[in-house]
Amino acid sequence: MEIRKVIEHYTDNYSSKIFMTKLTPQGKTAYLMYIYQYEKELENFSDTFLAYLPFYVRASDYFSSLDENLDIDEQLKKRSKSIKEKSTVVPTRAPEGSGIYGELFLDFYLRIINAKKLILTYANKRSFNTNNETTGPDNVVYYIDENNNINVCMCEAKFVEGVSNAKRALLEDVSGTSTKMGHVTTEYLNDYFQFIVEKGFNVELSDETTFRSFLFDLNRQLDNGNNFVQILIEHNICVNFIFFAIFDSKKRKPEELEKYYDEIYNQCELNVQDIGIENYKIEIVFVPTENKTMTIKEEIERAYE
Repeated sequence: MEIRKVIEHYTDNYSSKIFMTKLTPQGKTAYLMYIYQYEKELENFSDTFLAYLPFYVRASDYFSSLDENLDIDEQLKKRSKSIKEKSTVVPTRAPEGSGIYGELFLDFYLRIINAKKLILTYANKRSFNTNNETTGPDNVVYYIDENNNINVCMCEAKFVEGVSNAKRALLEDVSGTSTKMGHVTTEYLNDYFQFIVEKGFNVELSDETTFRSFLFDLNRQLDNGNNFVQILIEHNICVNFIFFAIFDSKKRKPEELEKYYDEIYNQCELNVQDIGIENYKIEIVFVPTENKTMTIKEEIERAYE
């Protein structure tokens, strides 16, 4: 099956389960909130995770063997259970300690809701036969904007209890802690772009011409030190910093959570300006849930029993 048809299947059958209605406070287009049919919350999160896991974990050529004459969902869910039970790529962790839930729904938001393109697959970020979480940004994608300019997106995801915990965890990703380097820093971005280039910077065939000069300089930088941020700046790449959080909350209007958006946005902007990147965008996406997030994770895990 063509990958385009797999994406269309997710768009037609799953996009409204969680990302039904987009809200933004007036004048704050960088602050997004998604709400949905809350009476079907547990079912919708569980169904989406189960069907989407293969697309999140595996490269697109994995789907060429899907049979269009058979039920697509049955095939996807069968593969999902096989990956969860047998694959060494997905770590076996207790729900409270696993980051894959937020990462997967972030990926769905980026690639299905917003049609962004993957730079590095989940599987490529993993080491063989390890049960540790993948470190680094939770997703790195790209898109070509209406002016034919390259946009690279560095994305972080949280699936936690309450908006305060979501804000705290995202701020730690931005600036770091005493034991963890912040992701929105020159040193970290240089190291992570080196990792991406060494793993293989994935660009779709149709975009290769647009990327050619940029990728040439990225690869050349491997032999000339570690200043990948300077290459981003020289090529006027727009760096998008996307922060995505799912948390339980009765507040279903973005205006009610504006102070949390503000703290994340302002800290990220300070860090970006300190790095010296002038061409950037910041986006913060909140998805408030009715049930406790742990309850949703447990419901997802029951789908695999």
